[in-house]
Amino acid sequence: MTRPRLVFLPGLGAPGYLRPWLDRTRRWADVRVLDLPGWQGGRARRCPPTIAGIATATERWLAAQDGRPPVLVGHSTAAQSAAVVAAIAPQRLAGVVLAGPVFDPAIRGWRDLFRRALRTAAHESPMEVAAILPKYLRGGVLSVVRLLQDGLRAGASPYRPLAAPAVVLTGRHDHFAPPAWTAELAGRIGADHAVLPGGHNFCFTHPVEADRTLRAVVAPWAAN
Repeated sequence: MTRPRLVFLPGLGAPGYLRPWLDRTRRWADVRVLDLPGWQGGRARRCPPTIAGIATATERWLAAQDGRPPVLVGHSTAAQSAAVVAAIAPQRLAGVVLAGPVFDPAIRGWRDLFRRALRTAAHESPMEVAAILPKYLRGGVLSVVRLLQDGLRAGASPYRPLAAPAVVLTGRHDHFAPPAWTAELAGRIGADHAVLPGGHNFCFTHPVEADRTLRAVVAPWAAN
């Protein structure tokens, strides 16, 4: 049986927190993780630290690949970039997974973001800090903040009706991408919708459930 091909984009360019999810997904799929924008030496090394910059770098990487189109999985701010890629180059994808797609349009600035972060934090694991902090330190605070600010500025604008198969995933206690809003978003862009246990980083705290849901979604796409 042919193994599905999956390409993951991490939120805010820190792949470490995806590892619990990836470790399970690698058992049944061929997985690649794009380290974008590539934090190193206090700056972004592989592309501009913006939603559009990451989307452009991803589309160019996909264009250079041979073989079957993969499923693109973007989490958090990377869901914004994944949505842009799916809109401009659907022929390069077997499908797109928008996981924890930020931001709920009710989040209008840093104050709103901070309040949502406090509400979401109760459902996250302290171990996430160890998973993401080294990468952020390599990128430098200002560069990481620039990417987050660009994500806030973009808001829900990257999410448009999609030609590629799509699903929206979120955590039951994700206050950056709350289930009520993601359900509305899924209906608007023509995607399926699923709610998992946990908060924004459900893929770290509940990787078994995240992997099970991802496999159920991807299997029909890979068969086509």
